[in-house]
Amino acid sequence: MSVFRDKESLTPKYIPEKLPHRDKEINLLYDLYRDFSYSRVIQLEGQAGTGKTSTAHLVGMRLNDHANKENVYFKYVYVNLKLEAPTRFVLYKSIVSKVDRGIVSRSVSAEELLNILIRYLVKRNLKILLAVDEIDYYVKSLRGGGIVYDLTRLNEIYGEKPTNIIGVIFISRDKSWKNVLNSAEKSSLGNIVIEFNPYNAEEVYDIVNFRVEKAFKRGAVSNSVIEYVSDLTVNYANSDIRYALDLLYYAGIIAENEGSNRVTVEHIRTASGNVFRSITTEDLMSLTRDEIYILLATAIALKSKRNAYVSIEDIYDEYASLCEQYQTRLKNRRKFIEVLESLSNKGMIDIRSITKISINVPVEKLEKFLDALINRLDNALHNK
Repeated sequence: MSVFRDKESLTPKYIPEKLPHRDKEINLLYDLYRDFSYSRVIQLEGQAGTGKTSTAHLVGMRLNDHANKENVYFKYVYVNLKLEAPTRFVLYKSIVSKVDRGIVSRSVSAEELLNILIRYLVKRNLKILLAVDEIDYYVKSLRGGGIVYDLTRLNEIYGEKPTNIIGVIFISRDKSWKNVLNSAEKSSLGNIVIEFNPYNAEEVYDIVNFRVEKAFKRGAVSNSVIEYVSDLTVNYANSDIRYALDLLYYAGIIAENEGSNRVTVEHIRTASGNVFRSITTEDLMSLTRDEIYILLATAIALKSKRNAYVSIEDIYDEYASLCEQYQTRLKNRRKFIEVLESLSNKGMIDIRSITKISINVPVEKLEKFLDALINRLDNALHNK
C-alpha cells in the first residue's frame, strides 16, 4: 500500500511549479533579465534550503516561455561547481556542451573554449542566461576566483560587442567566499545581491504543506504531522527545507514498509534518527564516486572504533578494504587526502587533526546515524 502520489517531488531533482514565499525574489530576478539585452551579474545568497537554486530554475523556465512568445532564441544553462568543475577547463567544457553538444572543444585551452562559445552564440543569435551554483565552495576549495573574472568579463573577449550572454547568476551559501577574491575579481562581480533569508515558522509550514499535497495521497499526512515536521525543520535544521523533504521521504518509506496508509508522528520520529541536516540526500547526490568511498570509509571506521573521532590511518585502512570489496582502483595518499579535504570543505566531515576526524552529527546520535549513512552510501555506490 503506497502513501505516495508522486515520490519524486520530494527529491532534490524536482523543481516545483511555484515556490511559496519566494515570489518577490523570483519576480525581481525575472525583471532583471526579461528584456534579453543588457548583461547583468547577479548574486543569490542565503543558507542551504532557502530556495536559491529553485528560484534560478523557475526564472530560467519563465524566461524560456517569454522568449518563445517574443521569438527570441534563448537557453537557460545551469552548472553546479561541486559536480562539474574540478578545473576551469572542465567547467567551461560543461557549459559549452550544455549549449550544444556538437560544438567542437577538443585540444583547446579553457580561454579558447569561451571564445568558441561566444562565437557560436553570436553566429546563431542564441542568447543564454548562465547560473553558476556553489561558487562559494569552488572559490574556497580551489582558493581562487579566476572563473568569476572570466565569466564576468566576457564582453572583453569579443571586443566589447554583445556576447549574447544576457547574464551570469552566482549562487552561494556563504558570503565570506568573496573575501578570497582579488580587487579585479570583486570589481567585475559587482554589487547586485538578492538575499534569501531563512524561512520563519509559518512559511516553513506553508512550504511543507504545499509539498505534502504534491507528494502524498490525500489524507496520508495529517496537519499534526505537518506541524511536527515544520517544528523540527525550524528548531533543528535552521529552516532548511531540504531537511523537511528528506524527513517526509524517509517517513513515507517507513510507513509503506509497515503497510500503513498514513504517515504518523512516530514515523517522522523514526526517520529523524536517520536524517541530519549536515548530510542531506542532495548532498549525497553531489558526491563523486571517490568521495562516496572515502565518506563511507570514515563512517565504517567511526562505527568500528566506537569513538567520536578516528585517525586518517583508520580511514585509509577502511578505504583500502572498500576498494578491494568493490574492485576499484585505490587512490594514492596524496589523492586520498585531497578527497578528504574536499569532504571537509563540503561540510560532510570535521577534520580537527590527522588523528581527530569525525562526521558532523551529534555524538549521542552518531551510531544510529552511521548505520543509516552506511546503508545510503552503499546504495549510492551501486547506483553510480
